[in-house]
Amino acid sequence: NTDQIPYLIEQLLETGAANVHVLPALTKKGRQEFIILIDTPPEQVDIIKDFIAGETGSLGIRTLKADHMSLDYRIHPIDIALEDETGHIHWQGSVKVKLVLDAAGKILSARAEYEDIKSTAKMLAVSGFSIGFLELKQRVEIEALKRFRQCKYRLTVL
Repeated sequence: NTDQIPYLIEQLLETGAANVHVLPALTKKGRQEFIILIDTPPEQVDIIKDFIAGETGSLGIRTLKADHMSLDYRIHPIDIALEDETGHIHWQGSVKVKLVLDAAGKILSARAEYEDIKSTAKMLAVSGFSIGFLELKQRVEIEALKRFRQCKYRLTVL
């Protein structure tokens, strides 16, 4: 049942899954199903299996072995401000950003923390500012890259 999927994801994460992905699929005779990919430590598999069986009626699960290749990253808080065209600051705060590094320590990308962006976007919306989640996230990530990555070029929008 599609309505159950958000609940399952939330409960799987609370049960110990590191990550959950749900893919729609069709089975024999055109029946709809969902493939649930769950990243979990081996010691959690029985707990996850029992939860899935109890919540979905599934008769079994398949386990896949995969190597996870983590990239090095650092979390840095950056201070941001919302100011108008005259330079008057209407709001300021801090947002955490993950800086993803290559093997040599060079910054590859910046990813603003979801919860920080979500709470900031909600607060700004309630305060009457029209900057949405996506725009706020993109602007924070661009500013983080400007601040932390050494770059020998500048992109100008004409």
